[in-house]
Amino acid sequence: MSQTSKLLKRIASSEEYRALEAAVKSIDPQAVFNSYTQISKLMEEAEVEVLEKMNNLPRRDKEPDLQKFRSAFDSRSRTMLPQWYGIEAEFKKRKIMSGKVSGMGSKGDPLVKTPEGRVVVITGATLKEGEKVRFIVVSEGEKIDFGRVFELTPDTFYSILTQDKRDEVRNSLSSIRVKVDGYLRKRGENQASELSQLLKELEDFREFASQLTGEEKERNLAWVATQRKRLLRVSMAKLVFDFLSKQEEKEIEKLCQGDQQQIAKAMSAPGLLRYQAHLALKTQLLAGEKPKGYSEIVDKLQQDMGSMDSALKLIDFEAKIDEVYPAARRYLERVDRFFQRLAQKANQIADSLSESKEYEIQHVIEEAFSGQVLSAELREVFRKPDEFFSLRRALAELRAKLGETESIPAEAALEPYLRQTLNVALRT
Repeated sequence: MSQTSKLLKRIASSEEYRALEAAVKSIDPQAVFNSYTQISKLMEEAEVEVLEKMNNLPRRDKEPDLQKFRSAFDSRSRTMLPQWYGIEAEFKKRKIMSGKVSGMGSKGDPLVKTPEGRVVVITGATLKEGEKVRFIVVSEGEKIDFGRVFELTPDTFYSILTQDKRDEVRNSLSSIRVKVDGYLRKRGENQASELSQLLKELEDFREFASQLTGEEKERNLAWVATQRKRLLRVSMAKLVFDFLSKQEEKEIEKLCQGDQQQIAKAMSAPGLLRYQAHLALKTQLLAGEKPKGYSEIVDKLQQDMGSMDSALKLIDFEAKIDEVYPAARRYLERVDRFFQRLAQKANQIADSLSESKEYEIQHVIEEAFSGQVLSAELREVFRKPDEFFSLRRALAELRAKLGETESIPAEAALEPYLRQTLNVALRT
């Protein structure tokens, strides 16, 4: 066995090298730093030992032997000291090197030669000729390079040990950020399944980023928490209202026993749980002391007034609007309050979920907005079924008076569903 192999085998079997292997495996930067420092001394001592023996050789030109030793040392350390060699290879990639000061530049800066023979000016350092220094090359020129003194710390080894993992985390973060931004841009089209999938990917990324340590880990985990809360906050109320609307449609279809004409008629009436239809109706009807469209109809009746019959029509219209509009308005305000309570509950659920790892959103919504929950919320805004239906009739009559002639038969088609729901919710 050659002298080089013997020296490397001795280091490979040392307690220091075994500690380095364990530290690298467990990604312990401080332990790697400690072991690397100790092994560096062993490597220097081994090199000195070989060089001393070479100096005692009778040959005048020892340079070929020296080059042969360095080549063998580098080649065999790759296989005999793989953890050490891997760290050294990373240092080379980052242009972190060691060398002895060979002289001084014109401005007094120390000069060091790299293993490849390049001259590096170590700026801003006070070093003596022959002194060993670790440095990093910061810029390369045609003839000379420039560097600065580099001090190894546990953070240096953390960066090396986690480089591949951090690259993977960075790529994963970039990918999921695109998905989050895309989801938020088209939030009006989002489904619970899309949100669930995105939350699952965020959770997978959280577990992935947890393999890092320190500030980098905390920064990534904080980003996940922020995005999870943001996604849930902007989505939950809409997803809840979409769920309730679909539930109502299913109940209507069931009660209509598949009669498509009856289903269409019932669906044309203002729903109880269809939030978007409620908003559209509010926008269509409410306008201060009189409903929208009131003035136009009065103006037309006045222009057409040429007989007692026309005058009676105008009087009847004004009287009926005065009678039903306040009640219809109260109905819409009560339903508004109902949806506000549901939205508030949805936001509370979003906030609680933002701190958890749950991503099965559809299941959460179904549990949180069960029939019992909806009944409790309806009891907060309507006292008895009779009160509810009195206000609903006023709304249907208002719409009929404003020209929606199908509102009364549509209301009649929807009434079985409404009575079933309200009798359960408001039973005493």
